[in-house]
Amino acid sequence: MRVRRRFLQPVCMKRYVARESSLSELLNILVVDDSLEYCQMVRDLLELEGGFQIRVVHSLTDMWRELNKGGLDALVLDNHLPDGDGLDTLPRLTETAINMPVVMVTGEGDQLVASEAIKRGAYDYIVKGESGLVQLPWILRRAVNQYRSRQAQKRAEARLYYQAWLLNNVGDAIVASDDTGKVTYWNKGAEILFGQLQKDVVGNQIHAVFPGTRYKGADRLIAVFSGEKAEDEFQIMSAGEAPIWIYARAHSLRSGEGLVSGLVGIFQNINARKDLEERFQNAQSRLIHAARLSALGELASNLAHEINNPLTTMLGEAQILIRELPEGSEALGAAKAIEEAGWRAADFVSQLINLSNPTEQEARPISVSATLNQAISYLQNRIATSHVSIALKLPPDLPAVMAQERDLIDIWINLFTSILDAAVGSAADVVVEALHVRTNVVIEIHASQEIPVGMKGRGGALAPRQLLGLAVAEELVRSIRGSVQFSELPGKSMSIQLTLPGTDVLPDSGS
Repeated sequence: MRVRRRFLQPVCMKRYVARESSLSELLNILVVDDSLEYCQMVRDLLELEGGFQIRVVHSLTDMWRELNKGGLDALVLDNHLPDGDGLDTLPRLTETAINMPVVMVTGEGDQLVASEAIKRGAYDYIVKGESGLVQLPWILRRAVNQYRSRQAQKRAEARLYYQAWLLNNVGDAIVASDDTGKVTYWNKGAEILFGQLQKDVVGNQIHAVFPGTRYKGADRLIAVFSGEKAEDEFQIMSAGEAPIWIYARAHSLRSGEGLVSGLVGIFQNINARKDLEERFQNAQSRLIHAARLSALGELASNLAHEINNPLTTMLGEAQILIRELPEGSEALGAAKAIEEAGWRAADFVSQLINLSNPTEQEARPISVSATLNQAISYLQNRIATSHVSIALKLPPDLPAVMAQERDLIDIWINLFTSILDAAVGSAADVVVEALHVRTNVVIEIHASQEIPVGMKGRGGALAPRQLLGLAVAEELVRSIRGSVQFSELPGKSMSIQLTLPGTDVLPDSGS
């Protein structure tokens, strides 16, 4: 013990000149050595040196127990221990992700062991003896300092990598340029939106990346990116591709001195939003038109009742004249013509009243053929003045459909009216076919000419009136648990298929 204290005194008096002052807090050191004398020397040296808190164990088993407790900054590990070699333990320390530097203690002349220890992950080594002990405080401080610096650098690199990953995988297109207008960053979102790869873009001037000859609307994109406008919405279209609505905004990049060092532009594909806005506007137009139709329906009902009164008088007077006028007289022929026209007008007024009245409350088996013919009769004047012919190809044994008669008539009227509206000035043959498929009745309506009866026509969106008719028909079909599908077929520009719930009742026996 006397020898150890003679050795420690000069060491502690010197306060080793190479000591690093950047670590001001206590460093928790675990010493693993089976020599009680050596462990005491290390403890005394480090405690007198100051800045260290020491734990001591004498076996690998005890070492693992202390490591599991945590709170350690460095490990001083002897090679020869009662339950194993420290050298063989080094790889296991790495595998279990022990986050601390290891200083290996070797014997005099064990240079091969020291070299192998460094290879297996030890930070440094000391030789067991006076020279090694003198170096130990400095080695430990340097090891912890450098280890923490490396860990901080790894965390910073991990954050940068994660941020770069986020930018590269975000859905928006992100493009950055330097103060000369050269592209410095181009993420995957930009590749998808603009159809150009990063490797082909980075380093080029922004004007060269978006030439007006390639992109329609590139001038507005460049205006945002160059900082002339903070944000904008516009369409951009490259050759041979559909136009894309883009929302663009730009932000200045500034250096540490506050000078503008570049720009970053964020571009979003807002086609879905624009489509939603268009649908919303169409829905508003439909609602306005529906309100007008509702008012017209009420007016038509009142008007029909008002017309009934003079019609009744006209028919009564015509019948009196028919009874009183002599046979073969010209006046009798005129009276009969008046009566015939009056009954025809009364029939249409009755139909108008029926269409204006509230629907029935309960569904019943209804003949599809009868409702189709009735709907066509309501529209016969409109059909006669158009260039559209409507032919029905309906099998005689077609089952009835469980619905309200008024609903079926309204479905056909709305569909045929939409076709007639869309075919203004065009000649077309419309064929209505019906099939009995399992328990359903399938109605197919085909037009032989180009009639844009879908949600989009050849000239763009359909008029609100046409859209309203289609929407009403579709909603009525759904209300009776059916479905409707609009499509375009080769050789037939338009096809509407309705699937309605059939019954086991034939029209001639129950509807």
